[in-house]
Amino acid sequence: DGFCLEVNPYDAEFELRVTLVWTDVADERLVNDLDLELHFGTNFVGMSKILPLDGLEDHTNNVERIIHSNPQQGRYWVKVKKYGNFGSGIGSTQKYAIVATGTFTHLEDKTYRSCALDNPPPPPSPPPSPPPSPPPSPPPSP
Repeated sequence: DGFCLEVNPYDAEFELRVTLVWTDVADERLVNDLDLELHFGTNFVGMSKILPLDGLEDHTNNVERIIHSNPQQGRYWVKVKKYGNFGSGIGSTQKYAIVATGTFTHLEDKTYRSCALDNPPPPPSPPPSPPPSPPPSPPPSP
């Protein structure tokens, strides 16, 4: 389960924050564990997970947040997935709420694959500045 966000190159100086929350079954441990992931990619290399770093997933709390500072221009896939098996009597689904903040556009009707395939290339670099003018020549000697 997930959705596609597009970061504008001119608005990329901010934090992209995504927060996931859900109500879990009353127990001493987390019964229904959801994971939040942020993926980024281009039409050249495809999408890949960038956050959280491997081994830093949270399997203890029912609130997860990803903060990505100064994201690159392009499209990001926010993914929610279950970790392990859910507790008995609950079924195979878990309702949740998710909030994303920052400067981006939510692209509806995108799949994981189409979010990456439509990723625009980075904007062209500005042309180099012209070299400085040479200093004026000294006047001829008498």
